[in-house]
Amino acid sequence: MLEKIPRLLFRSEVEQVVHLNRSTINALIRAGEFPRPLKLGRRRVAWLEQDIASWIADKAQERSEREAR
Repeated sequence: MLEKIPRLLFRSEVEQVVHLNRSTINALIRAGEFPRPLKLGRRRVAWLEQDIASWIADKAQERSEREAR
């Protein structure tokens, strides 16, 4: 049986999903606070959809923990 192929999100899609612009995403990547993209070519990158979904879930969990204090 074929395994499900992971979905890739291109930069514009990631920007729309997380509501952050390119420079903010790049700064977060440099700080180790955002998933690194996969390099698909010299000028093309993409993220695994699951990596972005996990990042969003982590942010939601952090908020819940802060509010619980």
